[in-house]
Amino acid sequence: MYAKDTICINHPSEGVTSSFRCQQGVKQGCPLSPLLFGLYLDALEGRLDDRECDAPALVDMHVWLLLFANGLTLMSESEVGLQQQLDALQQFCVERGFIVNVNKTKVMVFNSVDPCQEFVFEGDIIKRVQTFKYLGILLETTSNLDSAMEHLITTSRRSLFTLNRRCAKLRIMNVKLHCDLFNTLVRSTANYACEVWVDSKKIKAIEVVYQRFLKSLLGVRKTTSTSIMLVEFGKYLFEHFAWGQTLLYYNRMSMVTKYHISGKAWEAQLAMLATGKKCWVGSMKKWLLKHQP
Repeated sequence: MYAKDTICINHPSEGVTSSFRCQQGVKQGCPLSPLLFGLYLDALEGRLDDRECDAPALVDMHVWLLLFANGLTLMSESEVGLQQQLDALQQFCVERGFIVNVNKTKVMVFNSVDPCQEFVFEGDIIKRVQTFKYLGILLETTSNLDSAMEHLITTSRRSLFTLNRRCAKLRIMNVKLHCDLFNTLVRSTANYACEVWVDSKKIKAIEVVYQRFLKSLLGVRKTTSTSIMLVEFGKYLFEHFAWGQTLLYYNRMSMVTKYHISGKAWEAQLAMLATGKKCWVGSMKKWLLKHQP
């Protein structure tokens, strides 16, 4: 299926190019691509495990890398350990003919502003950054999610603007269809990873985007009572929807086997809670206690 694979590029100004042979990578959108990529990269974990990389621990499980789709994250609690991981990855890439895009590769040092050594991959220095988008969520070295929330708010507003413009162009007047499109195109963006940030005060800003959409759809003033508007639509506050998703995730996490990495993360959260440290599980338990019937 890859022997005579050809592709073309849709250039912004020059249009679609002529077809040419593609001899690297896997097909985008092909159901088989994730499996092929996983098989190709499967031996990397064992290669890193053989080295002293000072991996962080979740209870009694050391986690030195995370793999999801085509994303690879290396983790270490020391500068020497991280460089050893990069050296091991470089050797693995040489053996497998694997190419790492160094321009898209970044280093983050969490909860520290102290200077550290420069990290090198294939002779190139990897840039150290304060923020990085991982799996769609913007992470900060301070472990603060304020930047992630600001990004979600901005993206939600842009999505709503695009939705309204498109609906106006197509003359879509059906209210139900309009709401369905909002749920699919805007709400799905606004509540992305809400399981992590739902207790943030910035959720109110996303609530404003949601309520303005409903009020504009009704053609009423911004000062119109939110309760009356929600009753008219038969809707709930956005915050209620986000908490519903978060509670489902909380229940799933509590039932994960302790031998799984998610189970170890749950155990680590419980240990933090027992020692009085601020943690996600603690925030959830406070919310449940506050809202119990």
